[in-house]
Amino acid sequence: MTTTFSVLRKCSRCGKYSNFTKILRESAFASFDLDDRPSDYDRDALQYKVQECPHCGYAADDISFGTTAPDALFESEEYLSYGGIPFLSELAKKFYRLYLVERAVGDVEGAFYAALHGAWASDDALDVAAATKCRRLALEQLEILESRASNPEGWTLTKFDLLRRVRDFDAVVEGAMAFHSDRRYHMNIAALELELAKRGDDACHTYAEVDGYDDEEDEDEDEDEIVDEDFDEDEDCDEDEDFDEDEDCDEGEDFDEDEDRGCYVLFDEDENDETCRRFVDFGEEDEILDGDFDANINWDFDGESVGDFNWDFEDDEDEYEEYDEDDEENDDEELA
Repeated sequence: MTTTFSVLRKCSRCGKYSNFTKILRESAFASFDLDDRPSDYDRDALQYKVQECPHCGYAADDISFGTTAPDALFESEEYLSYGGIPFLSELAKKFYRLYLVERAVGDVEGAFYAALHGAWASDDALDVAAATKCRRLALEQLEILESRASNPEGWTLTKFDLLRRVRDFDAVVEGAMAFHSDRRYHMNIAALELELAKRGDDACHTYAEVDGYDDEEDEDEDEDEIVDEDFDEDEDCDEDEDFDEDEDCDEGEDFDEDEDRGCYVLFDEDENDETCRRFVDFGEEDEILDGDFDANINWDFDGESVGDFNWDFEDDEDEYEEYDEDDEENDDEELA
């Protein structure tokens, strides 16, 4: 399940404003694909992992942040024509441009994930040719990541799956047969990739098909429980250091749900008038732009849209009003 919120972003290249959706929280409830793509429950989150300015075409994780990529890149035929790849997916096009930017600045891991995400977007569009091209671009970056890693097992296993998906079965067989790990689960992943490659299977498969998957899940849960059990009240707290509500809290300092909770608000955080959104505890003294908070973490702006989403905010507001569900119900009763 993915929870999102809207943001207004000023492009760091052309200075124009655009609306985008960002991820607040994402979670997956089923097994990931062997190339680490989340399960069906969270696949829709992919569209929120890239932003492309609709005015100048700058692609980034967040277009309000600048880049050291040369200006010539954004004017190049490769950038403007998406490398000549006839993408069927508009989202894949954005990821391809992000890949070019990340590659230009030397961010190998960023370029890898941009290309991989482009492949996923092409998979969704049933665009086999573009998905294959993006996976081959991702493999180029993955080779560098694997060579630099002190423990490359994770990268190597991902490489096996990407090679299999582009039908380079001989490379998978050779690599999987030579693969060795002290972790049985990793050996089982390699064994599954080997089996799939030998029978010429280039389809999508998940970790749930790996022998020992359930045991691996149980082991992760046990590790979480151990962390929770590390704290021993008798050993870690002296008797006179235990929390005493009467001694340590004045009557008026107890937790108050209305005072101590928080909300998401829009802030004008820097001299460039970049508008962004973050979580704020009620009572924090910051200048808050005009808007009303509601239960769905959405904002209704009082300002009017000017030109290219250049919001005319009344930024002299020093206070904001809490969303109070009880007050809203009372208002509804009065209207009735």
